[in-house]
Amino acid sequence: YSRLNLDLNVSIQVKKTSTANTISVTKKVQRLIKQFHATTKDDIKIIEIANSGQVIQAAVGDVTNELYMCALLNALFIFIFLREVRIALVVLISIPTSLIVTFAFMDAANVSINIMTLSGLSLAIGNIVDSSIVVLENIVKKRDEGRGLRDAVIEGSEEVWLPLLASTLTSVAVFVPIIFIDKEIQLIYQGLAFTVTVSLLVSYLVSLMLVPMLVN
Repeated sequence: YSRLNLDLNVSIQVKKTSTANTISVTKKVQRLIKQFHATTKDDIKIIEIANSGQVIQAAVGDVTNELYMCALLNALFIFIFLREVRIALVVLISIPTSLIVTFAFMDAANVSINIMTLSGLSLAIGNIVDSSIVVLENIVKKRDEGRGLRDAVIEGSEEVWLPLLASTLTSVAVFVPIIFIDKEIQLIYQGLAFTVTVSLLVSYLVSLMLVPMLVN
């Protein structure tokens, strides 16, 4: 027996396969419901009780908003302290670049976009710009000391690559214990660990490869 608002009804639950895209499935189901309504009598009423696609879309929206806020605030503070529009623009470029490459790795590893992976990106967004800021600050410092732009870029990047690598690996090491815990817990948290780890490693490479090139 099934009831909704104390009225008897027929309940239908649509479950997707593990590899299917939740948002795509929910949109197709909603399209089929509209087609069904168009061919049936008005006395049949369909009420949507739960939609997992909406939860994921809300999470995507939160990550997108956080990305915009993070990028704009970081660029603003860089401009305030270093007084250079070009340096601020480099920060703006480094954040989405790191995320785009992270999505590429997710696709290659067949890691889907879900609540856990989006949560991982949310956690990482605040940190992926750190390496770029350290490299930029050191380049500006070398330039202010009287070195030419090319020499400042080379020396400023070479000086900080090892400390940045150590810092990045320290953050990544937090997720290593997931390998040794229960399999069920691994299934839940492996997406979060993957996105955080990949995004931090990618941001490290971006800070040492793309950022010096853009400054130069």
